[in-house]
Amino acid sequence: MLIIRSKYLADGASRVSEGVEVVIEGKYVLAIRPQGSASASPDSTVIDLGFAVLMPGLVNAHTHLELTLAQTDVKPKRRFTDWIREIVRVTSAWGEDEFNSSVEAGLRLIGESGTTALGDISRNARAMRKYVKSGIRARIFYEVIDFNPRTAGKTFDALLARIDKHPRNDNVLIGIAPHTPYTVSTDVLKQCIKLAHENDWRLCIHLAETEAEIEFLKQGTGEIREFREEFGIPRGWRPPEMSSVRYLERLGFFDQPCTLIHCNYVSEDDFCIIEQSASSVVFCPRSHSYFGHGNHPFLRMLDCGINVALGTDSLASSPTLSILDEMKFLHGEHTEVPLQTILRMATQNGLEALGLAGNAGALSNGSFADLVAVAVLSDESDGEDVLKLVFAEQSEVVFSLAEGTVLYDAHDADSRESIDRAQRH
Repeated sequence: MLIIRSKYLADGASRVSEGVEVVIEGKYVLAIRPQGSASASPDSTVIDLGFAVLMPGLVNAHTHLELTLAQTDVKPKRRFTDWIREIVRVTSAWGEDEFNSSVEAGLRLIGESGTTALGDISRNARAMRKYVKSGIRARIFYEVIDFNPRTAGKTFDALLARIDKHPRNDNVLIGIAPHTPYTVSTDVLKQCIKLAHENDWRLCIHLAETEAEIEFLKQGTGEIREFREEFGIPRGWRPPEMSSVRYLERLGFFDQPCTLIHCNYVSEDDFCIIEQSASSVVFCPRSHSYFGHGNHPFLRMLDCGINVALGTDSLASSPTLSILDEMKFLHGEHTEVPLQTILRMATQNGLEALGLAGNAGALSNGSFADLVAVAVLSDESDGEDVLKLVFAEQSEVVFSLAEGTVLYDAHDADSRESIDRAQRH
């Protein structure tokens, strides 16, 4: 049995408590009670985190861990397609070892940032066991890129071969990620949709990320047209002459809830399609800023009933893989948004976006023991004021658990082994 104490607890369901302890047995929260209200059993491990706020584990709903080691090599570019060329330039020289090392480094940073669940884009099936070993709950979206209908069958067979190597594990689930509407042909998109719907695997796609994407799909012109011509545009191809969202709807993409990355440039009509399909949008605030986009419509989306989660994107466009850092940045840009709303975007909304919702996202009796502790400056606060401490510049993650397994303990390098041993008794 594990007992975790801290100054404050924000349960993720709008309640903030002081002087409580969380009792954990196995994967689950057994009780949340006042500190000292019951004596600890002799075989219990007690961790007192002092001036910290315990919260539900953070969820990074969109990242590319395979690009972790590309951070120092990818140079900022004015045009989005030039940035994509930079990614291709850097990673084209990598072999499987580099991609595996990148995922491993990314998972370490993810654990240290208080993330207990994530959605990751992957093209490398061999790295999957690293996710299982990490203890983090994940939805791995297998990425597909192919704009040529003639090679659709070969591309689809390669996707199936990667999925066939996926480890059978309840904590690391399968998703399908056709890259974008302009890097995947209609034929490949249809095959991905069919495969995902038949197997109840979640679909994910980068969507309406740039104005250039909208121009290309509506008119077949512009920056992305130039980019596509470098790799070949199939003879006879014509733009669908509609928005990215409407195009996917026509193909049946929204017949089941899916995960939409970015959605920076969407219309009111698009909002309706997304909301009616019960799909989720993942907003990556610092990556959004990196590319110089205007105001993201996440507030309008929330008003429309669309589930909006937070992601970091990759280290090729974001300085860290920390969702806490994203929360702080978003608060700085939108001080009018309640802190509880941002916390939900970083926890419950993220789990829903990944199809992982259920017994997590809030701390309560019987919930999964997914939690993070954020050390804050000593203060006497309550309610929203406690969350202000979490969003303060000086706050930092010092401890995290996923289903009762220690992911990170800033104070004890041997914590995983010792606490896991206590949990088994």
